[in-house]
Amino acid sequence: MRGITPTRTAGKPEAMHPTAPSKHRLALVCLLLALLLGLQSCQRKPDVQEEIKKLQATDKDVREAAVKALVQIGQPAVEPLIKALKTDNPSVQAAAARALGLIGDKRAVMPLIDMMKNSYNLELMHEVFLALSQIGDEQTCDALKKAIRGSNTIVSRYAKKILAQSGLCKSKKNKKKKKK
Repeated sequence: MRGITPTRTAGKPEAMHPTAPSKHRLALVCLLLALLLGLQSCQRKPDVQEEIKKLQATDKDVREAAVKALVQIGQPAVEPLIKALKTDNPSVQAAAARALGLIGDKRAVMPLIDMMKNSYNLELMHEVFLALSQIGDEQTCDALKKAIRGSNTIVSRYAKKILAQSGLCKSKKNKKKKKK
């Protein structure tokens, strides 16, 4: 073999040393590590429509996992969640309201207010009011104040409770007095 001379260390060729890693093994180990590390960063992201379908599951844990995934998705999930509020299933509506509240996008305020006005389901009402308090803007305050004066006693009680607990609609004058 002309031109190829094994390197010698202390009189022994490197290729003959039993503990010396071969270049091929080292390259293979590096490749495997790169693949493993690369796969961790390329984990599949949740699909909005897939997760919306999971809101229909009868298993509460499946619905909760879908809510968490939709919250992780964030802004792109808002419109599909608003559409989910319009289904006939109160469990789906409640899960969608919970996700919308956690995302905190103001686009959800009016659809949630509409839900508040038109529902008598306690679980759903709780989630809608909680979502509205989490988003908390001026429209929410106005809607809650109207709900207190409304004819639906369930809605009125929830509205009072949310207003008291959240401190959403405190006037600027009251906030200034507290600071002094």
